[in-house]
Amino acid sequence: NESNVKSIFMEGEMCFNDLCFPARFYTKQPKALRVEVSFQNITFLQITNDSLTWEYNPMTKINKLERIQASDKKGNENTFNYASADLAFYKERGFKVKLLEKKKLDSLETFVVELTKPGHDKSTFYINTTSYLVNKVEDKNESWFFTSYKKFDALYFPMFMMQLNKDEVKMKFKTIDLNAHLS
Repeated sequence: NESNVKSIFMEGEMCFNDLCFPARFYTKQPKALRVEVSFQNITFLQITNDSLTWEYNPMTKINKLERIQASDKKGNENTFNYASADLAFYKERGFKVKLLEKKKLDSLETFVVELTKPGHDKSTFYINTTSYLVNKVEDKNESWFFTSYKKFDALYFPMFMMQLNKDEVKMKFKTIDLNAHLS
């Protein structure tokens, strides 16, 4: 059950275009995220929650702390939170769902489903017709691809994710630990 998951630790590799680096992701409910990316024994950090974003780049010595403005929060709300199951709990969260069509995504047969909410951008989900797992999500800014799902405590997580916007970002996970102790 998703509501029993209070934290998640994920470890693997993050690739920006063709450059790959070890990466660790820590999430803590409701909205805290810490990303660590290592390069030649140097760790880059990005930490966010509902009100602050902190980034540290040790190579440039940039140490940036920014308060998230109300206008930025409004923009962030437009991006659907795939991890917190906007699609699964669409009614409770005020979204509308529309089945658009069945369509091939490479060799996979998918249901194409549109998720909308007044004042928000729409997102389109491509859901595998056999497994009912999400294989792709796109909105006006980016596309996300999800593959190689693995089951952890009755929940399925993609072990590979790819984000396409101006750049290509790939994430390959080797470890996912639910309810990990995070300090």
